[in-house]
Amino acid sequence: MPSLELPKRLGAYAIRGAEMVAALLFAAMFFTMVIQVVFRYFIGTPLKWTLELDLFFYIWIIFWCATFLIRPRDNVAFTLIYDHVNPKIRRAFAVITTSTILVVYLVALPDNYDFVTFMKILGTPILGWRYDFVFSIFIFYIISVIISSAVALVLLLRSDWRE
Repeated sequence: MPSLELPKRLGAYAIRGAEMVAALLFAAMFFTMVIQVVFRYFIGTPLKWTLELDLFFYIWIIFWCATFLIRPRDNVAFTLIYDHVNPKIRRAFAVITTSTILVVYLVALPDNYDFVTFMKILGTPILGWRYDFVFSIFIFYIISVIISSAVALVLLLRSDWRE
């Protein structure tokens, strides 16, 4: 049986890299906000570009982390009914909800992709960055939800689904 050590290490490096990107985005947002505060309140000359840049960093932090760092079990779940039914019904609930998420995101992907790519005709008001670049991370997020839902559905449909 081949060793699983290399794939585990590569996965750990990928997660560490995604965490570093998220930390760099957050640090950039923080420093941009500090520049904004200094110029607005200490120098008396507010900068417009800092607001736009902070918004860009915020969007990318949210979808970067949702795409690469947040696991499904990290999400908040309301399990009032789910916790009080037998495992077969839990499995059915999980199959139904996972299938619904998978279908909705699959159906939404083409239109979202079209809209994001269409937005290349517009640029942000101050920095002039193309909106397709600004919102491109959203497409990666949708694809990651599709992949994780498909994997979860396959695992739920296996005979050893409890493991």
